[in-house]
Amino acid sequence: MPKSRKANRGVLGKNLRSFWRKKFKKVLLELKWPMVMAIWILSVILGYIGFSRFYEAEGTHFTRFDLLYRSLQLIALEAGAVRGSVPWQLNVARFLMPALAAYAAIQALLVIFSKQWQMLMIRFYRKHVVVCGLGERGLRLAKDFLLNGHRVIVIECNKDNTLIETCRKLGAVVLYGDATESSMLKKAGVRKAKFLVAVCSDDGTNTEIALKARDIVRIRQGHDLTVFVHIIDLELCNLLKGWELSAEAQSFRLEFFNVHERGARLLLANYASAGNRVSDAPSLMLLVGLGKLGRSLLLQAARDHYLKKLPDKSRIQVTV
Repeated sequence: MPKSRKANRGVLGKNLRSFWRKKFKKVLLELKWPMVMAIWILSVILGYIGFSRFYEAEGTHFTRFDLLYRSLQLIALEAGAVRGSVPWQLNVARFLMPALAAYAAIQALLVIFSKQWQMLMIRFYRKHVVVCGLGERGLRLAKDFLLNGHRVIVIECNKDNTLIETCRKLGAVVLYGDATESSMLKKAGVRKAKFLVAVCSDDGTNTEIALKARDIVRIRQGHDLTVFVHIIDLELCNLLKGWELSAEAQSFRLEFFNVHERGARLLLANYASAGNRVSDAPSLMLLVGLGKLGRSLLLQAARDHYLKKLPDKSRIQVTV
């Protein structure tokens, strides 16, 4: 029962994070500072009106500049200690302005010590996702994981990567370093992660990351790590797939994938199968270009036809 409750809390937390990122986070980030500025202006106006009414009731004369100066002093908790009947405008302003000042100070400190703050928060991450390599594939995967409520840590070796800022705005933590180093993977919390995705531009690098991750989590208990390794070379990917089961350990699962092969499988599953339900007429395929994706489409279509044991008269006719 305790494990079930803990799992339910984890699912609830992931769903809430997903709802927050999909519905509100982007809008709030765009409106945050305009809203803060609007509240600043409102609080100054309330302070001005409040002091004006207070001193008017006291029979004390103050110029407009005096009233504005006293309103601004509320930021530093000065000029707010007044006695007697205090107008509600002044009451709101003398609490609102220090709160805004504290918020601005905290935001400034977070910017200054952002790296230290991120490293502190990573210590509390559980069942998160580690993405190694921030190219187009890495960014797309990080975005999808974030939108589905996962916490994401990205490891990128190039500090000048133009996608880093975009990734951070989406809500991911970006660490600079070499993902093939065990110390870097430990810093990203691989021991407590749920998924690790290696999508660097080199097949050898991705495979090395997987091996280092396996060594790190080999003795851990209570959590399972699934590692997805992107292999650009399709023949090598198919060859390594036979090694997946032998590489699995008690807390480690490994899967090799190729985006072109996966894309071809999804395309055929979503579109090509619909036409085969109508009749046993030959399936027609027109490929414009025989690059990696075109080749994968051709091989996957042939494989599907063979595995389904369709009659010869429904054989695929291909034009390239």
